[in-house]
Amino acid sequence: MNYRIFILVIGTFIIGTDDFVIAGLLPHISDEMNVTIAVAGQLVTAFAIAYAIGAPIFGTLTMNLPLKTLLVVSMLVFAIANALSAIVTSFEMALFHKSFSRSGSYYIYTISNDYIY
Repeated sequence: MNYRIFILVIGTFIIGTDDFVIAGLLPHISDEMNVTIAVAGQLVTAFAIAYAIGAPIFGTLTMNLPLKTLLVVSMLVFAIANALSAIVTSFEMALFHKSFSRSGSYYIYTISNDYIY
């Protein structure tokens, strides 16, 4: 197997897991951050809204950049934002970092789908 395709597949798997794993963690997040489960669920909403708004805008703005550079920067943004969202103690900062992590993930997912298929 080509290692480049393997990296793209792993990146897509991580993004998909990141999308859905938070739903199972909502009770723990709400306890840890002293918010209700409904408020903690807004992390999923913010994640989806950031994707819906950001993907077309940033896709258009960065269409002339080299794909390899864009993919590496996107992976770094996604990893750093998720690492920061894991260590923050306030809900507002977690909301910001989850939304920011989505700004890296739509490039990874889109480039991976274009390359693999």
